[in-house]
Amino acid sequence: MNKTIHIVLLLLSIACCLSGGENTSGETLHPILLNRNSVTVPEGGSATFAVKLGFQPASETVVTIAVSAGDTDISVTSGANLIYTPGNWNIYQVVTLSAAEDNDNSPGISIITASSPGTKSAIIRATEKDNDFVLSILCESGGTSSPSGHIVLQDETTLNLEAAPCNGFHFKMWGVESGSSVFSNLYTASTTLTVSDKSTVKAYFETNTYTVTFSGGQNGSIQGTTIQQIPHGGDCKPVKAVPNTGFIFAGWKRDGELFSIENPLQIKNAVRDMEITAEFSATKYTVHFFPGKNGTISGANPQSVNYGEDSIPVEAIPDANFAFTGWIGDYTGIENPIILREVKAHKTVYAKFKIIDTDNDGMPDFWET
Repeated sequence: MNKTIHIVLLLLSIACCLSGGENTSGETLHPILLNRNSVTVPEGGSATFAVKLGFQPASETVVTIAVSAGDTDISVTSGANLIYTPGNWNIYQVVTLSAAEDNDNSPGISIITASSPGTKSAIIRATEKDNDFVLSILCESGGTSSPSGHIVLQDETTLNLEAAPCNGFHFKMWGVESGSSVFSNLYTASTTLTVSDKSTVKAYFETNTYTVTFSGGQNGSIQGTTIQQIPHGGDCKPVKAVPNTGFIFAGWKRDGELFSIENPLQIKNAVRDMEITAEFSATKYTVHFFPGKNGTISGANPQSVNYGEDSIPVEAIPDANFAFTGWIGDYTGIENPIILREVKAHKTVYAKFKIIDTDNDGMPDFWET
């Protein structure tokens, strides 16, 4: 039964006790007198009131003091049996009440009855003055605390508190929402709290924010926002890798490893800081050297050459009785060996040879010997 119901019942008891001053035979009952009709008893302490008779008895009379209803934390600790005689009946005698410590923060009420056979009982209402108070420890979304919830305390108390953020959050600070509690440090998750009255405190958390950086290196650039601040679980804005002339996009690297070839790229569900680099590779061109008839090519052939770089030298070797006369096709010239400089396209080059006719008489030299 809670204390609110107790109070209602006690008020009814008081009304019943106050009504009527006669016994069942209709005789008028002599009164017991109290020096007050209510008393406040501090929790963990004591309080007193006094009792005497309202009449002179013919012989020794014992008045019994007892808790007749209400909060059992209140008890009679002194003066439970008071003895009155024809000589001291009108002298107040002291009764001591005590209230035990409890773990609630609601004041209790008890009815104390002074009674003796053949007399009209007297009652006094005893109210416990509670010294307990409630500390409420709350948490903003994003974390928990230990302890948490509602704690009933007595007197000034120092507690150790620990805030624990959930995944994707970090601890921000403690706050005193009400009361006069004092933190040793508002900005550390592990702290102490000194509480002296009813208080509400709260742990605050913030969503983590991550930095995602995109870079293009030396052979390309990034189209879009290169440095982005993303909340935990959020998505980046798309970015596009744009290769420089003569290069092609080769993929994205993160932590030194190739992880995506999508372009544009959008990082989703960010859960940490990231540095992402676009990789580019040079465009490769094929260079063919053909000897045609009456000769051969010495050297690598065909060749794969990076954009803007030079080919490996090759040499045109004429057959016997023939001489090299030059190159034709995507390159013209007579140097031999040949190096194609700054290749920026596929190339096909042919070597030309002619029969040796030193005197130009139309007869090859080997026929005239």
